[in-house]
Amino acid sequence: MSWDLNPLHLGRENVPVRRTSYPMSPCPGTDIDRMFNDFLNSDFPPTTMMNRDFIPSLDVSESDENIRVDCELPGIEQKDIELSLSGKMLSIKGEKKTEEESRHKGMYRSERRYGSFLRTVELPNGLDLDKTAAEFHNGLLRITIPKTDEYKKQTRSIPVHTPESGPPPS
Repeated sequence: MSWDLNPLHLGRENVPVRRTSYPMSPCPGTDIDRMFNDFLNSDFPPTTMMNRDFIPSLDVSESDENIRVDCELPGIEQKDIELSLSGKMLSIKGEKKTEEESRHKGMYRSERRYGSFLRTVELPNGLDLDKTAAEFHNGLLRITIPKTDEYKKQTRSIPVHTPESGPPPS
């Protein structure tokens, strides 16, 4: 057994990785152990398993007044973003274009993702879709959809009881 420095391809470099040599053995478990060891000590995740397309991250949150969708779109210009509503489906469509300067001679590795994308979010009932607003600043697209008054009235508190507090009122 020896220690080796294995640069992983996830932004961490010189991570110590224990390497173990397995002698050839008729025991089938040893071959499986070797296979897992080889997999875990190789480039992880393997480039063949990684999706090479750009897929933006989404956060969907809810407040008392609205539903908010935040979408990270680094390196994308506003003119390359298209929003649409179809029924209860919010669609965010766009393209992250390749920068020509990144394809220069001598490039050994490119981990940045480029390409077209389409993200859809199913929205709940009770939203005022006509008042949907979107703003884009510093690579963050923020979409705000207000709740209708009827939807807000449907929200109510439900008390939680324990055996010590007694049974819930009938």
